[in-house]
Amino acid sequence: MKTDKPYFKYWGKTDRNDPEKYHLLPYHCLDVAAVAWVWWEQSPVIRKAFCRANGMAAREIKAWTHFFIALHDIGKFDLRFQRKAIEAWRLLMKPTLSTNLNEAESRNYLHGPAGLYWVHTELDKILGTNNQGESEDQETSFDFLWDNETQEEDKRWSAWKPWIEAVAGHHGHVVSTENNSTFPIPRDCPSAYKEHDALARKTWVYALESLFLNPAGLSIIDLPPKPPTTNFIAGFCSVADWLGSANSEKHFEKVVAPSDLMDYFKSRHEDAREVLQVAGLVGKVKSYQGVQNILKEGQKPHQVQTLIDDLPPSKGISIIEAPTGSGKTEAALAYAWQLVSHGLAESITFALPTQATANAMLNRLETVAIKLFESHPNLLLAHGNARFNKAFSTLRGNSGSESLNDEDAWAQCSEWLAQSRKRAFLGQIGVCTIDQVLTSVLPVRHNFIRSFGLGRNILIIDEVHAYDTYMYTLLKAVLKEQKAAGGSVLLLSATLPDCQKNALLETWNINAASVFTAEQAPYPLITQVSDSSREEYQLAAEQMLSDRNIWIDSAITEECIPTQEIIQQAINAANSGAKVALICNLVDVAQQAFQAIRKVSTFPVFLFHSRFTLEDRQQIEKEILTRFGATASHSGGCVLIATQVVEQSLDIDFDWMVTQLCPVDLLFQRLGRLHRHPHKDTYRPAGCRSPRCTVLLPNGLDYGLHELIYANTRVMWRTAEKIDQLKGCPLIFPKAYRNWVEDVYQETAWGNEPEEVEKRYMDFMDHHETVQKFSAQLMLNSVKNMTPLMDDDQRISAVTRDGPMSLTVVPCVTTPSGRRLRDGRCLEKMNEVDKPEAISMNKVSVPNTWISILDKFCETEDGIYWLNMEADADDWHVRLGPWELTYNKQTGMERIK
Repeated sequence: MKTDKPYFKYWGKTDRNDPEKYHLLPYHCLDVAAVAWVWWEQSPVIRKAFCRANGMAAREIKAWTHFFIALHDIGKFDLRFQRKAIEAWRLLMKPTLSTNLNEAESRNYLHGPAGLYWVHTELDKILGTNNQGESEDQETSFDFLWDNETQEEDKRWSAWKPWIEAVAGHHGHVVSTENNSTFPIPRDCPSAYKEHDALARKTWVYALESLFLNPAGLSIIDLPPKPPTTNFIAGFCSVADWLGSANSEKHFEKVVAPSDLMDYFKSRHEDAREVLQVAGLVGKVKSYQGVQNILKEGQKPHQVQTLIDDLPPSKGISIIEAPTGSGKTEAALAYAWQLVSHGLAESITFALPTQATANAMLNRLETVAIKLFESHPNLLLAHGNARFNKAFSTLRGNSGSESLNDEDAWAQCSEWLAQSRKRAFLGQIGVCTIDQVLTSVLPVRHNFIRSFGLGRNILIIDEVHAYDTYMYTLLKAVLKEQKAAGGSVLLLSATLPDCQKNALLETWNINAASVFTAEQAPYPLITQVSDSSREEYQLAAEQMLSDRNIWIDSAITEECIPTQEIIQQAINAANSGAKVALICNLVDVAQQAFQAIRKVSTFPVFLFHSRFTLEDRQQIEKEILTRFGATASHSGGCVLIATQVVEQSLDIDFDWMVTQLCPVDLLFQRLGRLHRHPHKDTYRPAGCRSPRCTVLLPNGLDYGLHELIYANTRVMWRTAEKIDQLKGCPLIFPKAYRNWVEDVYQETAWGNEPEEVEKRYMDFMDHHETVQKFSAQLMLNSVKNMTPLMDDDQRISAVTRDGPMSLTVVPCVTTPSGRRLRDGRCLEKMNEVDKPEAISMNKVSVPNTWISILDKFCETEDGIYWLNMEADADDWHVRLGPWELTYNKQTGMERIK
């Protein structure tokens, strides 16, 4: 191959400190292609994703895939990009003419969408050349290929379009051709530069034809295959680009001298193997050894876990319905292990409702990960505050490396993967909040990285019942994308209504109905839907659950507020040695109850809600697990007053519970923390030997502020009605899981609902459900035509949640040295690198309804309200007009009107 080709006059990577240390653009493109090539060879899942939708031979699909990946930076064959590093440009081009371009021309040039523009506008000219790209004399002209027929032209471009759009979008945003900008070089730029750029692009395309297509028996006039999803291609290309850009003396060393392209490409394969290993993307799964292997020593599979070893390993969507605390997590992990072991996926992503539940799951998976994968698998955490999680920081520290340049970086938690939450979907096991999963289908930069990662993974979503209509609409889009990419999904719930269950299963485009009616379906139950069938698996007779009685008392109180009598009962129970929970729907109510009990308590009292700083919240989570967890001491009573933050996935156990009214499925989640661990039953204090819960009901139909949280008042009324119908009899599980949930959520009216309840329900359907569906669909549709949002906490919350966002405040005290934060650090004395972490550890989320007061009295900076307070030891306070706000480690941020 000639080394005087025009494409050798362009740099792809440069050294800011030394412009002569550039890396030729063709070589950077081949570095990226080499990473993709080696990854393809090492990953059966990636190969299957590209090949499964095509009748074309795998060898040909591989050739086309790497041909397009090597075109990902074709937009860099442009004078404006090259002048971003003007010294390197001068060394390569040795210009004799002025370009007539100003700095803004280069600064505003985006080589990704520009590459798409150039391919779209020049494809006819490119395809009209001979195989060397040097003349247009042969009959492989545009007229011959497309015959000047619009239909043939559309056919050719339609085949190239999804590939080029995907690889050109590798820098964060896949732009459709229809929405792309134009990037013509200004007219006053000398034509010699324009012609050289165009010739370089054209000859580069034909060089790649020789490298990839011709050895597979293909040519550029052939039509490329049908691609997998756009996100899968873009994600694969983008990650390969990240790794192929790891230029150092050890990997992908910069090269300035032209040489044979094929020789160069082959020489980079070893570098590619090393960076894939160092980055933690190549894991080796252990052979499946049964669900028993991931249980704790001495435990045997029980309940739904006994079904797992006999489930057929097949791609699809599976729903595990089983009681809280019955081992769904281990069952799901075992089945995911089985799928990975059979080569149907490469890794596992576990999504949970909240940061607290994700943190707890990370701790549970530390010991499990090494049972599933060899060579210190990567276990990663992804949510807005993951980098401040101490357990995760310890895992990151164990990597012993700070960069890809360290050959020993392959470790328990690769630093490269941990640098970004979007990369958590690329390791062997990723733990995240549901927001991170939903972002894969939303207009957020690099959403395709998450989507690509999920497409290679088994996606496990816990507490799948816990989301509103807006999030459900987004979740269904995720499931459809997962199916299109060839991935699999496991959904877990104790309380999933049949209507929601079927809506989720329908995302797999299968119409096979259940053999059971909603009311008659067994419980527990595993439902599997593949591309062609629906199967359901129930427990064997000897594994059927024994009836478990929970005694429900009800108390009618004003706005469901705990009365003094209820408070005294909780105090008496704790004094007798009981572990008591008081669960409230509103933070203000929880704080008031905490203050009332703490004044007279001689036992530990804890308060847990969302208005603590992250540092305080992490400490409270730790104390709660110590006092109420599976291994907690049996001696000494204590009380936890909490909001909804404890009803999802936290492995905690109470002897007695009081809860405000909430929808039946969430009520059952709360009850799942009552007598959760049978091994503690012999230690329950007198009066708590049987699981008992008191539910606080409203007086009449006035749900007050609870209706703002749970807008479907028909579900609230029906739940209260079911409790009233018990008439002193126990609530019997597991029957109640199916019967109560289906009764409460059935779409048809019971016939005895008060007229006011039905009216509110119709308003709810018209003004809440419909609006949320529309809003979610609007957000999904905007992915193609809006500028993507930055991938930060505030913007992710904005697109994954419907309605007003919570506000962020940072309590501080003004001192002569600057603003002192809750943890004692002075912001103005910190370096710029440490400030974001300090702010995150000390910020507090408060309701959006506080906005008028905060706007009036607080300074704002980057969306954060700085709350200047006065300090009295741990108690900080400030008066804002009619309000007084206080903060301490025990109560968090409290508002007193």
